[in-house]
Amino acid sequence: MAKRIGPKLTIAASCFDCKHCQSERYRRQGDSGHDVSCAHPERNDTGYIGDTTFKTPEWCPLFQQALSKLSKKLTDQQRKL
Repeated sequence: MAKRIGPKLTIAASCFDCKHCQSERYRRQGDSGHDVSCAHPERNDTGYIGDTTFKTPEWCPLFQQALSKLSKKLTDQQRKL
């Protein structure tokens, strides 16, 4: 049985449309997909994001900035209510 009252809010970040996101297709026997990485200029190396996933990692240089923008937008919406 559920312990909370009300909805659960989930925030998901995606690198799919980011200009720094790189995706390289691979095909091996019995497996295929995309190796996804980040080439943001603030990184000294290309950061591996994952295999066929565009979920933004916490080490993303733009992640905190995006959270701050969202927080401000939510705060502004709350003030309008």
